[in-house]
Amino acid sequence: MVLGYCMADCPPLTDNEAEWNGSTTWPRRLRNFAAEAPGKRAYVDFMRERYGDVSGFNATYGTRFDAWPDLRNARNWRPDQAPANEAERRDSAAFLLLCVERYYSVARAALRRADPNHLFLGDKINGDTDGLHSVAAVTSRFTDLVNTQHYARWEGQRETMDRLTDTVGQPFLNGDAAYTTPTKTMPNPHGQHARDMAERALWTREFMENATARPDFVGWHMCGMIDTANTMPGKEQAQHQGLMTTRGEFYPEMEATVRDISDRLYVIATSSG
Repeated sequence: MVLGYCMADCPPLTDNEAEWNGSTTWPRRLRNFAAEAPGKRAYVDFMRERYGDVSGFNATYGTRFDAWPDLRNARNWRPDQAPANEAERRDSAAFLLLCVERYYSVARAALRRADPNHLFLGDKINGDTDGLHSVAAVTSRFTDLVNTQHYARWEGQRETMDRLTDTVGQPFLNGDAAYTTPTKTMPNPHGQHARDMAERALWTREFMENATARPDFVGWHMCGMIDTANTMPGKEQAQHQGLMTTRGEFYPEMEATVRDISDRLYVIATSSG
């Protein structure tokens, strides 16, 4: 009954994503490793090819390396923090794609050795940040579909898929989508906030019907099944809203919408073309 394998849930990849959640990135870590580390060698080789002479690199990073071997031998030479200028940000974004390519080639090869018969879905890539387009252009060379998190309303979902479709040439799975309505115990639920449950159900229907009608859309995961509350540890600042209240009672408008769309999935999908 297994369909395929997913990896991480929206891992922070870009500098913006790392800054948002207080994490780091592959470029910021690998550049500070010891000379014998493969990642450090890859970083230095990449920058040598990108800059040619080390003086251009020094100008971007405010360093005083006399030659590229000096950079290779330098450990912890750069603080693990946001880029200091736009040139550094562009360098990191470009080297990140090399890291992602290596990461996915190794992960796919390992999975295929163990199980050649199921889908490789890769990471759930965050479509609500700045990395989806560039990252998916790389990951789609290894995965069987594009697995995203995207909380936009239908027009935003459509725009994202339209923009990516020629680049990735793969079907889309929205692995995390929801529209929400704030309540007293859930004042800041993830997702775009509707006025009430009727509007929430309307937005949900609009997205589900239009997305399912696309030949390159294979499904979605709704986040989530049951409400959380701001009294739960870890949910004080932001909560997840489900199809049910914390008492296990379905929101009638949402239940009716999801049941209706689910009953008509194949009709919608097969009558669209």
